Amino acid sequence: MIGACALGNGSTDTKIAVRLTAPFLLSRLCVPLLKAGNSVTDSPGTIINISSTRAYQSEMNHEAYSTAKAGILGLMQSMAVSLGYRHKIRVNAIVLGWIDVEQENEYADSIERSQEATTTREDAEWHPAGRVENVEDIAKAVEYLVGSGFVTGQEVAVDGGVGRKMVYLE
Repeated sequence: MIGACALGNGSTDTKIAVRLTAPFLLSRLCVPLLKAGNSVTDSPGTIINISSTRAYQSEMNHEAYSTAKAGILGLMQSMAVSLGYRHKIRVNAIVLGWIDVEQENEYADSIERSQEATTTREDAEWHPAGRVENVEDIAKAVEYLVGSGFVTGQEVAVDGGVGRKMVYLE
C-alpha cells in the first residue's frame, strides 16, 4: 500500500487498493468475529460488498473504478463459496447505480442543497423507476440481505433499472 500511495491520489494502484484490496483484507480480518455469530440469532454474520453498475457499463477513463467494481463481484462470489462452506458466513453484493447523496463532494458541501434540489427532472426521467436512488434505498437492500438467511453469493441491483436500459446515441 505504501507504493500505491507514493504514486499519488489519482493513481490506478490507489483506486484499486481502496476499492478492491481493502474490502478483501477487511473481510478476512472480520471472519473471526463473523463466524462467532451474535447472541440474538446464534448464526454467523454476513458480508455485504458494494459494487456498481460500472462493473458492467463503463465510461471513458474509468478503467480503475470499473475494474475494482467488477472485482468486488468476483470477490463476493468466491468468498460466498469459501466462507459459506468453512463458516456458514453469507456474502452478497449490492450493485449501485447513480446514487444522489447530500454533501458528496466539495461543491455540494459549499451549496448545502437537498437531494431534491441536486437532481433534475431529466435525471429522474432517465431512470425507469422515475427517480434517482437515495441512501434509504441502499439501507433497505442491506436490511433484506442481512435478514435473508438463505441468500448468499448474489448481486442485488439497486439502480432504478438503469442497468437494464439500452442507451442509444442521438
